[in-house]
Amino acid sequence: MATFSLQEQRVIIRFLHLRGATPIEIHCQLSETCGDGVMNVKNVRSWALQFKEGRTSCDNEQKQSRPRTSRSDKMLERVEKVVLEDRRLSLENIASKVGISVGSVHKILHEDLRMRKVSSSGTETLEMLKTAYKDDAMRKTEVFEWFSRFKNGEMSIDDKPRSGRPSTTRTHKNVEKIREIIKKDR
Repeated sequence: MATFSLQEQRVIIRFLHLRGATPIEIHCQLSETCGDGVMNVKNVRSWALQFKEGRTSCDNEQKQSRPRTSRSDKMLERVEKVVLEDRRLSLENIASKVGISVGSVHKILHEDLRMRKVSSSGTETLEMLKTAYKDDAMRKTEVFEWFSRFKNGEMSIDDKPRSGRPSTTRTHKNVEKIREIIKKDR
């Protein structure tokens, strides 16, 4: 049995329709000729009706898809503007402000704008710093000071000299580790 593409089957449907065959007869003849690869009766009826109404082309025309509105350039700019005005907004709040779905906002932020959520609290930052510093003692107030400096847009998070504690190579290595962690979180 020969295999026929859908395009070729539509040509056969047109030919048999012009010869006066009914859609059921056309489908039976296609089934005998094409075997398993035949289009279903519903599609044969649809094509036969279109040919009856005057269609001459056997090409399957592309359907118009709905235009993308939620991830357009204009919407990307709107979402970015809203986020930059207040970085603490939730996805739901951003979605309601710009008038698109939460899922679209999520995709815009993560895939298009490549934004990620940075630690939302000083406690999470403290846990990250404990991981980087291991056994080195660090005051909680200093961690919260670092966190607030970072949240306020200061890019440098240098280890300030503290009284009673000498600066060591290990401390500088730990500061570098923290910088790497924060860079990854951006």
